Amino acid sequence: MKHSSWRQNLAQGHANGIAKAFSLTPGQNKPVSGTLYKVIAGSLKSKENGDELKAFLRTKAIILPTLAIY
Repeated sequence: MKHSSWRQNLAQGHANGIAKAFSLTPGQNKPVSGTLYKVIAGSLKSKENGDELKAFLRTKAIILPTLAIY
């Protein structure tokens, strides 16, 4: 575990497993040109409040319908 190559191989193995689990292919997530902004809409105490906020943001076309937020 002390060698960086071991950690890199472990990380690559995890990445490969995640890609396989989600049926991802190389090049599927191409970088976006230009500036990319991330928005944090809130920190809530319950999942129900989060679901309500997510529904509201979707009605305003602020987030995509396929985006999972937890």
